[in-house]
Amino acid sequence: MTRVPSRTRPRAGFSLIEVAISSILVGSILVAALSTTGAVLRFRSSTSDQSRATLLATDLLAEIQGRAYADPDQTPGFGRESGETVRSQFDDVDDYGALTESPPKNLAGTALAGFTGWTRSVTVARAQRNSPMQTAAGDEGLKRITVVVTKNGVTLRTVDALRANY
Repeated sequence: MTRVPSRTRPRAGFSLIEVAISSILVGSILVAALSTTGAVLRFRSSTSDQSRATLLATDLLAEIQGRAYADPDQTPGFGRESGETVRSQFDDVDDYGALTESPPKNLAGTALAGFTGWTRSVTVARAQRNSPMQTAAGDEGLKRITVVVTKNGVTLRTVDALRANY
């Protein structure tokens, strides 16, 4: 008598171990994908903030550099002269020293939209002619301007420039 091979019954589903391994693999891939997406979004936000900070700093620096080296109307002193209480009245470079705006404002004094939590500050110092990053005791015909832009207390951009009296 010949033996007829018995038919094995096909499987009806997955075993518990197969389901557990598949769940672990899918979960791991999902965590990695979400982590990567989060990193990309943080990088985009950081890059955007850096660009905005650069624009804020260079815009104010260009405004300052467009002013006279020394006060054209009064006896030149270092810092703000009488009657110069708002930015639109500043007529020389050193009037901007110790200026801090939070949020940043335009020349008319109106806050710039979308910059809540941002601060823009300026320092102006007399610089040594032979070593401009060093502060001079007196006027050597050179002033160093530094504009710092921060967001929520974190410095995003610092820009320095020199203004000469020539």
